[in-house]
Amino acid sequence: MKAFIAKSAWVEEEGLRLDAKGYAEGALAARSNILEGPWPWFPLEKVARLFRGPLHKRYFIRNPARSIPYLAASDVTKADLPRDMRLSIALTSVLPILKVESGWTLISSAGTIGDTTYVREELTEYAISQDMLRVAPFKNILSGYLFAYLSTRGAQALLRFRTYGSVVDRIEPKHIADLPVPLLAPTQQQNIHNLVVSASQARTDANKLLKDVAEYFNSLVGPMTSTHDHVRTITLIKSSQLDYRFEARVRSGDIAIQGSGQRYGLLGRPAYIGKRLDGWASSHDLFRIRASNITSTARIYAFLRSDSGHRAMLRHSYGTSIPHVNPEGIASVRVPVLPDFLVVKATRALQLIEQADADEEQAIREVEQWVNSLH
Repeated sequence: MKAFIAKSAWVEEEGLRLDAKGYAEGALAARSNILEGPWPWFPLEKVARLFRGPLHKRYFIRNPARSIPYLAASDVTKADLPRDMRLSIALTSVLPILKVESGWTLISSAGTIGDTTYVREELTEYAISQDMLRVAPFKNILSGYLFAYLSTRGAQALLRFRTYGSVVDRIEPKHIADLPVPLLAPTQQQNIHNLVVSASQARTDANKLLKDVAEYFNSLVGPMTSTHDHVRTITLIKSSQLDYRFEARVRSGDIAIQGSGQRYGLLGRPAYIGKRLDGWASSHDLFRIRASNITSTARIYAFLRSDSGHRAMLRHSYGTSIPHVNPEGIASVRVPVLPDFLVVKATRALQLIEQADADEEQAIREVEQWVNSLH
């Protein structure tokens, strides 16, 4: 059980709202800390335009020349952005409003509330679900700083506190318009902004490098005439390089594999576990690949991200309602040999992913430290 103290003034300010969760998470304590602090602050609506994409019918097609890749809310936060779902350009009249711009912050507004994403270059190529609130900063605040603040524990608690709905939690722009945003000194904002921009660029660069490697893997299997064909690849990775263990916690350097889900959705999708997630507990349905060295990890990860690698993984899936893959099937996937110059690219990509995580985490933690220490 968790005990906490809530000021009576908070309860009155919130219209006698008595659900304990918001008070326990520290939302109103964080708000008081900002309002009573020594810095100027503005409501969120005064430093950014807040809106969401419109409700619309989704017409999915496969022709890349006549479509644009689409991201559901659950996909936006992924480092490896999927391109499987594509909206018809001709049949989507609201397409311009679904696009986003570099420097915006996206906030998940349904289900899991408050997840934040800084819009980097590659996200501007997508149409984004209306379930992501758009936060477009004005000129009176730096975009990277605003993202870092909205990602702090206090701001996250405030976002969740404004949810409504009995079945599916939701927030709307009007619910967070008055969220207080502290304006730290320009030099402090600039330092934070630079870290976030650096992280954004590192993620974009990493994905470009991994795309180059994926294209090489795909070229080995020749034309794939069907969208859903499973394919064969060549050359086995040595068993001595692969230690597939499946305990509850993940370790830095692991590759995590989604073990169940829709066959052409999340099933078999890989994720690289960096230092930021070292030691976290994970679902039993998330399999881990633990290679003996960084170059093997980079090679395996780049292959599994490629179209040919994903299809090779799906060859070992089974089940109809909820398809699965198992450790034996994952371990038997053949991984082609990679030329040295592409091994360098894949390894550099993992280093950039680590850098991006570190820069972003530092930016968020520095904002939290300043806000808390100056009170």
